[in-house]
Amino acid sequence: MITDNKKDRIDAIVEYKNWNRLFDAITISACVGSAKSSEIIFSKTLSDIALKADECVFIDNNHKNLTIPESMGMNTIYFDDIKRDMTALENSLIELGIKMQKSF
Repeated sequence: MITDNKKDRIDAIVEYKNWNRLFDAITISACVGSAKSSEIIFSKTLSDIALKADECVFIDNNHKNLTIPESMGMNTIYFDDIKRDMTALENSLIELGIKMQKSF
């Protein structure tokens, strides 16, 4: 997970929702000194999880945040957080070959 949210907020959510079981790494822009508008935060995360860009999926609710990871070779998915269409998100992940477990 890559986020531009504040560290204390993310730490609280991660603990409350037990997101450590869902994400191999949680990279917070303030801790890295790089936002989603730079390759740095994505490169750091790829290094932390020891995967290639094409082995990862980046989901964001802002089209502009998909540009950098897509240029690096990541699979990207736009998630409209107003519509909150979880079925469409699930279908996009399945199209990428990701097996889904209902955990939400």
